[in-house]
Amino acid sequence: LIFRSSHAINFAQGEFVMIGGMGTVFFLSAGLPLPLAAAAAILVAAAVGYLLQTGAIARARNASVLSIIIITIGAGMFIRGLAEVILGRNFHSYSSFSGETPISIFGARVPSQALWVFVALFSVSLAVHLFFRYAKLGKAVEAVFSNRKGAETIGI
Repeated sequence: LIFRSSHAINFAQGEFVMIGGMGTVFFLSAGLPLPLAAAAAILVAAAVGYLLQTGAIARARNASVLSIIIITIGAGMFIRGLAEVILGRNFHSYSSFSGETPISIFGARVPSQALWVFVALFSVSLAVHLFFRYAKLGKAVEAVFSNRKGAETIGI
C-alpha cells in the first residue's frame, strides 16, 4: 500500500513490527494480560505510524522518492534507538499463548504458535483482498493507486 501510493519503499516497516513485539513485552512486564498487552502494543505502533505519516511523510508529499526513502530510514533508526533506550539491548521474549507442544502435520513438527501466525496472516490478507475487491472505498483507493490524475478527474 505504501509503495503503490508513494512509489517509495518504507524502510521503517521492520521497526513497526518491532514496536509490536517489544511493546507487548513491555506491557506484559507492566502486568497486563497478553491480549491487552498485544492490543496496547498495536495501538502504540499505529500511533507512531500516524505520527510518522503526518509529521514527516505527508509534509514531504512533493519531495523526491529518495527524500521519502531517507525519511523512512531515519525514522527506522530513531525508533530502533528509542527502543534500545527504553527497553535495553537484552533479549526479550514471552511464552507462547497456545502452549509449547508442537503439532505434527504430515510428519513435520510445527509449533502451535506458527499456526496462529498463519491463520492471522491469511485472515488479514483475505480481508485486504476483499476490501480492495468489493468495498467502495477500496475500489476508490485502488483507482488512486492506479492513476492519481485520472481518479481526481472523475472525482475520487
